[in-house]
Amino acid sequence: MPSGRLMKHLLFLPLLGFGVIAAATVASAQTVPPAFVSAIGDNTNVVFVENHIVIDRPANEIFDFVSTPGNVYKWFTKSSDAKPFITGALDHPNRVGDQVFENIDFPDGRKLSLVQTTVVCIPGFEWVVTGQPIGSDGKPLPQVLSLAVWTVQSLPGGKSMFSRFFSLVGSEGSVTVSRSKNGALDPVGSQAALERLKKYLEG
Repeated sequence: MPSGRLMKHLLFLPLLGFGVIAAATVASAQTVPPAFVSAIGDNTNVVFVENHIVIDRPANEIFDFVSTPGNVYKWFTKSSDAKPFITGALDHPNRVGDQVFENIDFPDGRKLSLVQTTVVCIPGFEWVVTGQPIGSDGKPLPQVLSLAVWTVQSLPGGKSMFSRFFSLVGSEGSVTVSRSKNGALDPVGSQAALERLKKYLEG
């Protein structure tokens, strides 16, 4: 089980599920849906967010692009965001068992290593990734800290609905997961990232 110290790191760590996420950015009023509100509230051990958008591209094309971790800097982050060092299966659409390793250096000298593992993959439709901290022995600790679910649904006319679900999981005795202190859980910032994806893919 991660220590309270590790969970304090996670409060400020912008996790994507395989990389980073942009800080909150206000998107245009025409494209931002009503603010996401959790049906179970934010005072539980799991805090999550869901965003979706219609993109004028085929589902397979969107899926392959998004599930290729090396593309994250093309749309999910802003140019001003700090970029952690990621290695692993970056250059192809990930499949079950593929892993991406993320090493983050905090400004105050702290370090955190994570492994993001693809646990479910239905090509062209669904991609699920779990995030685990890496212990001092270089192996993942037996605690899932994050869960990301990406889905693409085909629509008439060659368009597709793309959805991102992301959650952080707290544990007994750790610091409570906070939406306000983690950009990965911010619905406005998440929607802005999806807008960048739409703009990039539609050209």
